Amino acid sequence: MVRLFNAPALLYREAKGASASVSGAVVRDVWLYDAICRMFLGRWEKIPIVDGHLDLTASGFQSIHDLINQVKQLAFDDRLPIWGKAQGHLAMWEKPKPAFWQNYQIDYLSFTEGDPTKLRVVPYNTNGQITSLRDLMTSKFAVEQLCRDQSLAIPTNDANSIAIVTGTGKPFDQVEVNQHGVHHTISIGVKNVGSKKVTNCSFYRTYLAFTNDSQKTLLDGPFSLDPNKTRYVSIAMFNETKDMPDTDHLIGLSLPPAAFGAGIMAPRLPADRRHAVSFAVESTDTGNAVLHCELWVDEAGKLRLEPL
Repeated sequence: MVRLFNAPALLYREAKGASASVSGAVVRDVWLYDAICRMFLGRWEKIPIVDGHLDLTASGFQSIHDLINQVKQLAFDDRLPIWGKAQGHLAMWEKPKPAFWQNYQIDYLSFTEGDPTKLRVVPYNTNGQITSLRDLMTSKFAVEQLCRDQSLAIPTNDANSIAIVTGTGKPFDQVEVNQHGVHHTISIGVKNVGSKKVTNCSFYRTYLAFTNDSQKTLLDGPFSLDPNKTRYVSIAMFNETKDMPDTDHLIGLSLPPAAFGAGIMAPRLPADRRHAVSFAVESTDTGNAVLHCELWVDEAGKLRLEPL
């Protein structure tokens, strides 16, 4: 004889437990690609894409490679749930058992495409020719729990937290108009792309091709940057006025604030050619960042900067 009088209570407890699991949040609710970006950057943002490629240094790509291997290990250890769909139009998301990951891996090359829907799982030793799981997803709650675990040495972008960024328009371009002309100042940004505050940052001009000058010139610093914050540093100025023929139209390079009033002359460059200039940011907390670029005045008389 089967006793059923306490079945409703049992079913209620099971249903309540399932509901608590959902609300407490190990559910399929984020792309695995986005979760890897969060682990790497320390925040829920995607790795920037520039010219169709992930905007990472060589060491950044290596960290991503190492992180993807660690994510697979976490799935094997049953600490990170990963869902995916098999090939086929009618396939549904499934979560493979931990032992699955002994013979399968997350395809690193599919991650570098920068599209969450293209990240996939492939068998070992198939050169990525076979897709075992696609449309990979995981649990945001589980990811956050792992990121808070100080015992996990998760490869992050903190080893290369500083980036030098360029752009057009404000705040990269500032224009001031007065009785002496139209003064265009170009700035470049120093951005903390890591997950922690970076201190003791110093910004230098490190090379000027026109004079073959490789002496480091401090332009700003020391300063600190919180995660995802950018500090803008002016690097060159040009008077773009055309109706002042007596004006000496030279590109003026920036000097540190302490140099003003000290009798130090700012380097000036002729406007009839392109000039290679290099900059660097150094910090005691992270790796250095370098920018090689060209400064020139275009046919319209506008000051331009372009990374090399």
